[in-house]
Amino acid sequence: MAERPVIKGNEQNIDLIARSFRKRMLSHAYIISGEEGTGAEDFADYIAAAIQCNEQRPGEDGKTGGIFAPCGHCPSCVKAFSRNHPDIIHVEHAKSSVLSIDEIRTQVVEDISIKPYYGPYKIYIVNDAQLMNESGQNALLKTIEEPEAYGIILLLTDNADGFLQTIRSRCITLYMDPLTKEAAAGALLDEDGTGFVQVLKDLKSMNSSDIFRHAKECEDSDRVQLIRILRLWFRDVLVIKSTGMTDDLFFADYRDSLELMAGETSFEGLNRIILAVDEAEARLKASVKAEAVYESLFLTVRRELGRKQL
Repeated sequence: MAERPVIKGNEQNIDLIARSFRKRMLSHAYIISGEEGTGAEDFADYIAAAIQCNEQRPGEDGKTGGIFAPCGHCPSCVKAFSRNHPDIIHVEHAKSSVLSIDEIRTQVVEDISIKPYYGPYKIYIVNDAQLMNESGQNALLKTIEEPEAYGIILLLTDNADGFLQTIRSRCITLYMDPLTKEAAAGALLDEDGTGFVQVLKDLKSMNSSDIFRHAKECEDSDRVQLIRILRLWFRDVLVIKSTGMTDDLFFADYRDSLELMAGETSFEGLNRIILAVDEAEARLKASVKAEAVYESLFLTVRRELGRKQL
């Protein structure tokens, strides 16, 4: 039997895809973002094998029961783990520094029009996807905008900011190596019992002076941790918005606040918030003054939370 890829953590990401799979609501494009060593490629292999596994079939009633995992012994899994599955395509590029438009066209854009040979889906795993130049991304964009029903594209990257906004807005982004729930909980509280989660809950009603004060207070926080908490919070909001499910949230203790935010914010607004978090992270890495970064981010989030849905 072929050896299964090893998956370390990322249960939240697996669960999100499992729920979509069970409800027949898989996205046609995912960005899997993680630095080297976070196991993004193994994660993509695992997810692709689970989706194609002969033992996995979405329930007719859309229920999420059962284990979402490759069985490891069916013909599909054996092919997948040996990287010999005709419907799991690992996109290759000749040069280590670029993923050319011709390689994207040949291996994805043109190939995806051919129906699956063996499985229910055709899954394209694009490693180092940030190496696509603007022309390559634009070539891929039409396929993402008008996907085949059976097509799924997994874009693996260590820099989600490297994609065009038009690409990012049409993909679901999964961030690898998230904080554990225990670590996140420890980061949410300060000495007097209030904390960053309260800032997130109250942003919509805050005036500018409150936002500037909180931005100043966050200046000395662990920047990596704070950005991850933001992503996880709005990941929970997006899960509620897209599936209506609340039984396995990262911040389950704040379910009411998350549900309220999901009900009051559009999908477009949530996408703009997630992009603003990405931009804030990039500015922090570029050594922009943290207080200014958080001020801009909090003002953007407040604007989107207060925007009326059409």
